[in-house]
Amino acid sequence: MKIWKVLVFLVVVAVLFNFIIPPFQNPDEPLQFGNVMIYARGEVQKDSVEKDIIHLMDKHNWWKFVGMGRPEALPDKLSDIPFLMAKSTHSDFRQRIRGIVLYHIILGKMVSIFFEDNIAAAYYFCRLISFLLIFGAVTLIAISIKKIAGGKTQLFSWSLLFVLFLPQFLLNIVSVSSDTLAIFIGSVFFFSAVSLLMGEIKYLYYVLIYISVIAGFLADRSTFPLLPLSIILPFFLFQKKKYKEYIVYTIAFFTAIFMLSTVFFILFPVRAENSIQLFLRNLSEVGSALPGLFSFNNGFKYFVSLSNSFLLKFGWACFGTGKLVYWLWQSVIIITIVGVIGYIAKFISSRVQREKSRFGTSMQIKLVSYFLVAVIFQLLAIWTYYGSHGHLTPQGRYFFPLILPIAFLFTLGLKTFGDLICKGAGKKAVAVFVLVEFVFLNYCIWNYIVPVFHLMIKSPHPGV
Repeated sequence: MKIWKVLVFLVVVAVLFNFIIPPFQNPDEPLQFGNVMIYARGEVQKDSVEKDIIHLMDKHNWWKFVGMGRPEALPDKLSDIPFLMAKSTHSDFRQRIRGIVLYHIILGKMVSIFFEDNIAAAYYFCRLISFLLIFGAVTLIAISIKKIAGGKTQLFSWSLLFVLFLPQFLLNIVSVSSDTLAIFIGSVFFFSAVSLLMGEIKYLYYVLIYISVIAGFLADRSTFPLLPLSIILPFFLFQKKKYKEYIVYTIAFFTAIFMLSTVFFILFPVRAENSIQLFLRNLSEVGSALPGLFSFNNGFKYFVSLSNSFLLKFGWACFGTGKLVYWLWQSVIIITIVGVIGYIAKFISSRVQREKSRFGTSMQIKLVSYFLVAVIFQLLAIWTYYGSHGHLTPQGRYFFPLILPIAFLFTLGLKTFGDLICKGAGKKAVAVFVLVEFVFLNYCIWNYIVPVFHLMIKSPHPGV
């Protein structure tokens, strides 16, 4: 499959989504957009910004989407909306969210140039930026998978289609959310990591790794694990034949991280400090949180909830699909995990017996191993921050910055599992899954998303 065909497909889907889904299809959006407009107009106009945001929410019936019903009198501040302030220890909405603001600052500056006085136009401009970020991310994902797959075009095609047909991921195209920036940053990081692991040792990829790590630290909690992943990356790059070159690049990389990080901390002192404190606090709790991850009552159920949300759980987990679909999805995930383990085991077995492995080269095993470590890091980070503190309604979107490793591991695992059962069955298993995923995506669009947000055909969450 040609990359340009895939990208054209994405453009068509994005246009379709923008046409059929009105503003605020996700209850998270007014929050993110309100922050953007505060940075666009400046802190002195924050009260008027919140008032304008609430009127825009009312225009598109946001109250019904979140199930609270329209208030008799519109509040002047977001802090006056009980739904947003539930279980908050703060009296002010901005203190409650205290988000990592790189996304809001950048987008706010862009909005201030063109749409400072037209809040509706500014909103659609933000949706356009979201699409461009996802478009860039998918482009990098396509290039990365093509590098990994080499001449195996089918593996490349199925992995990419897995991303494009994922309902929860596709919703980010039209969302006004920092998730879109986090996904793009994650795609830049893994594109660079894949290039380096495939033997393309260039300064550019080291620079992109460094920039994505720093940007991720200022963008979203979901991109925090990029820091430890960048630290362990040089160990995966080690080659005996090129050990001198490896040592030089590694020393230069860590020196650059140490020296140039001060520039970012000067530019964003408060945000950098908050991010570092959050990262260190989470890191200090890993030891105490780890045992609970292996508990069936907590850890396993949490993993199941994460995987369900990764497929389709949006609007603060209010909207989803049937239990049977989630059960089938969980079964496929287990199969792919077994397949990935089988892939590695077959490679190790062939090396022990000094045979040529048909399951991959040393380079491919390094990629698979690094991707597995990335997923484990992210799972541990999410569990430490949310699960171990009793937040048992996790959101799978935190895995979207790792969509490239997940897509490749998923396709590889499903194919390997099929081949282990019956030779040649792997490709058919992957093809069937992608076809079912495409049908399910269309079912979600017309049976869940459009009816809910246009309030037609049927509305499973009509409000109070």
